[in-house]
Amino acid sequence: MPEYRIQVITGKVEGAGTDANVFLTIYGSAGSSEELQLESGRDDFERASTSSFIHTLRDLRVVP
Repeated sequence: MPEYRIQVITGKVEGAGTDANVFLTIYGSAGSSEELQLESGRDDFERASTSSFIHTLRDLRVVP
């Protein structure tokens, strides 16, 4: 099964980060994923940061 790498880049302006739960659904020509929570156990989504996540899913035939 392929691995999907997800990167979230937050802005630099004040208030650009969040402590909220963040979810994502990946869509491709072969269907869509379930709702994925982007959580690493670290303090993700801080202002001016890049957070990376890897999810192993069935092949959704997503064009990069």
